[in-house]
Amino acid sequence: MYPVIFFDALRVKIREEGLLRNKAIYLALGVLPDGTRDILGIWIENTEGAGATQHHGNLGICGA
Repeated sequence: MYPVIFFDALRVKIREEGLLRNKAIYLALGVLPDGTRDILGIWIENTEGAGATQHHGNLGICGA
């Protein structure tokens, strides 16, 4: 169990089908009591926003 979980996003421009598109790269990071950090998930979405919270269920995170 992770007592601390961080979520963050980095906005980048990615070339896709010859066009430059804005994307958000999301990261979920869990920290254990001994300070060990584990990457729980990384994913790319078209935009940064509330829709990203849909992935919490895929990570098995409740109450996030």
